[in-house]
Formats: sequence, structure tokens, C-alpha cells
Amino acid sequence: MQTVKEAEIQSKELNEHNDCAIMSLSQAVGKDYREVAELSYKLGRKKGRSTPWKVVDGLMKEYKMIYVNTIHKYNGRPQAWWFLKDSQYVKETIVVNVRGHFWVAKQGKAIWGLWKNKCLVKGYYIQSQGV
Repeated sequence: MQTVKEAEIQSKELNEHNDCAIMSLSQAVGKDYREVAELSYKLGRKKGRSTPWKVVDGLMKEYKMIYVNTIHKYNGRPQAWWFLKDSQYVKETIVVNVRGHFWVAKQGKAIWGLWKNKCLVKGYYIQSQGV
């Protein structure tokens, strides 16, 4: 699995920014950043731009990630700090969606991309059990 530092180096080599979905997904599924970025280009993402929802959905389907909406699970949108505390027993790495920004967490700890503890979590992606 590629470290966050190695992925950030590859991101700079590809002259990428606004790539939180690509970075988070590569960390969650253990794939090389470049591999996930190349797939996103094939699905319609423009280099150096943010990732459209259509591409995010395509990437998540490709890597067999399913979406869990927090409104139904938590009866509203939890703040990031509470969500992390509640998800500390989840063994799989998850990609968390906060108003169009993505970050990645494992066992209740943010691995990459968390920028505010009070941001409201819309939902998260987790790998399906059939993988």
C-alpha cells in the first residue's frame, strides 16, 4: 500500500490539485494514486480539476465501495469528531463525504484530508463485504 507522502508526490508529478476524492480512494482501497487518477481521466475527470459526482460514482463502483447515508443512520448529520468517535470500531478504511470534500479514516482516526472537526458528515463509502 502506498503511503500518503508517496501519493502526494505522485499527485504533484501529475500536476494535480482538487483531488481529494482520488487521494482518499487510493488510500482506502490500497491502490497506487496514479492508477486511480488514470481511471478517473477515463471516466471523464479533467486533469487538475475537481472530480464530478458522475466520476466519483464510477470510481466507487469500480472499486466496489458502497455509500452509507448518515441521515438515516444518525437521524441527521453528525459532526466529524462525533462520527470518528462512533466509527472507531469499523475495521475497514472509509472514505467520508463532507459537502463535496472527501477524507479518509480508519478505526476512528483521520488518515488524510480532515480539515474541521465540526464539519457535518453527509455520508461515507465503505468496501462491500463481497470483495
